[in-house]
Amino acid sequence: MALVWPPNWITCRLPAALIAQVKKNLGLGNHVGRSSGVERKIAGAKTDTVAIIDPRHAAKQLIYERIFRSATLSAAILVLLILGGVAVSLLRGAWPAIHHFGFSFVTREIWNPVTDEYGALAPIYGTVVTSAIAMLLAVPAGFGIALFLTELCPPLLKRPIGVAVELLAAVPSIIFGIWGLFVLAPVLQRHVQPWLIAHLGHVPYAGNLFKGPPFGIGVLTAGVVLAIMVLPFIAATMRDVFDTVPPMLKESGTGWAPRLGK
Repeated sequence: MALVWPPNWITCRLPAALIAQVKKNLGLGNHVGRSSGVERKIAGAKTDTVAIIDPRHAAKQLIYERIFRSATLSAAILVLLILGGVAVSLLRGAWPAIHHFGFSFVTREIWNPVTDEYGALAPIYGTVVTSAIAMLLAVPAGFGIALFLTELCPPLLKRPIGVAVELLAAVPSIIFGIWGLFVLAPVLQRHVQPWLIAHLGHVPYAGNLFKGPPFGIGVLTAGVVLAIMVLPFIAATMRDVFDTVPPMLKESGTGWAPRLGK
C-alpha cells in the first residue's frame, strides 16, 4: 500500500505535537516532514489509521447533514399534519350527525332517510367482521407463503413466486371488487354458502353469520376479497422477519422440535 504524507486534501495547519503523534501512529518516523510529500510503502504494518479532514470540507458536510436532517424531519412532520388533517376533516364532516344523534349514532342499526333516522352500527359491524374474516384467512396463508419462500422453496422458483405474490399489491382495489362481485360471488352462492348454511347455521352465536338464503354477496365474500388484497403485505412482512432470523436460532428450533414432540 502506497502512503503519501501529507495527503493532498489536507490544507489545515496542525500543531507539531499532533503531527508527531499521527506520524508515530502511521509508523512514518521522523523522516517524513510536515509537507515534504514523500511517498513510502508500508506492507503488513498493523497500525491505527488517523484521518485528518479539511475544516472547510467538514463544514460543508455538516451543512449537508443539517439540510438532510431538516428535510427528513419535515417529511415526518408532514405525515403527522396530513393524518391530523384527515382526522379533522372526518370530524368536521361527521359533526352534524354527532351533534344531532349523539353517541347513539354508533349504536343504532336503523338507516331510514324518509324518517330522517340514521345509525352506523351496521357499517361498523360489517367492517369489523369483514376484517376479522380477512385476517383469519390471510395470516395463515401469508405465514405459509413466507415459510415456503424462505425455507423450502427451490432457488429457481423463489424469485418468480415472490414477485408474483408481491404483484398482487399493485392490482387496484376496484379490480378486486369487480372480480369478487362477478366471479367469486356466484361461486360462493352455488357451492360454498349452501354447505355453510346447512352445517353451521344451527351453531350458537356463530350460526348467525350463516343464516338466510345464499345470495353470494355479503361479509364472507368481502372477507375473502379483502384477504387476497392484504395477503402480499402480510407475506412480505413475514418473509422479511424470517430472513432476519440468524441460522443458529433456526437450527436450535429444529433441534428442539423432536424433544417437544416427546
